[in-house]
Amino acid sequence: MIKNCEQCGVKFKTKPSYVASGRGKFCSRECRDEARRNKVTRVCEHCGIKFKTIPSYIARGEGKFCSRRCWEKSRGNKVPRVCEQCGIKFKTIPSLVAQGGGKYCSRGCYAEAKRNKVTMVCKHCGIKFKISPSHVAQGGGIYCGRKCYAAARRTGFLAKNGYMKIGINGKKVYEHRLVMAGALGRDLTADEVVHHIDGDRLNNAIENLQLFPNNSAHTKFHRKEKGVPK
Repeated sequence: MIKNCEQCGVKFKTKPSYVASGRGKFCSRECRDEARRNKVTRVCEHCGIKFKTIPSYIARGEGKFCSRRCWEKSRGNKVPRVCEQCGIKFKTIPSLVAQGGGKYCSRGCYAEAKRNKVTMVCKHCGIKFKISPSHVAQGGGIYCGRKCYAAARRTGFLAKNGYMKIGINGKKVYEHRLVMAGALGRDLTADEVVHHIDGDRLNNAIENLQLFPNNSAHTKFHRKEKGVPK
């Protein structure tokens, strides 16, 4: 296969497999090394950072971006997002969002969000730890690490609705319903509702639990408690 050397312009022969793999650009090692030494300074069209590239890339219309990330960000079909740190609307590529990125409008906001972590208390070991507000907003920040998360899953874990669940015979059941069933010596019906007297969904002591025959009776109790007329 005949090619023109990108450094000196001389025609030379090379294997098609070299060209297919991105090689076969220079007629010799000397031309390759010379091309690498004679790099020119360019300004990235996306982020504005100065970078160096070889003239042959510029000649074929490349060398516009400092990295693949900037190249991808410059493409169209961007999706609108809201920065989780400053609240400003911005656009980013769908592939970043699919990978869990695209949360911040800039590196500055990303760094600021990392610094402004909130203090949480691990539901399993009770140790205080810091985590970003975005994780808390997504329902995270319950456990300080994977070990506590795994240990909590074995003994019991906090469901998204705020109630504690535990594993019984391979099934996940609500702890407060299990405690009430144990106190009554029978299984609860699907209609029966277990109420937390002090409002704490994690306080599953039998003294803090009250049984209602159905959800309607439970709702009436709350309406009466709040002084809402029938």
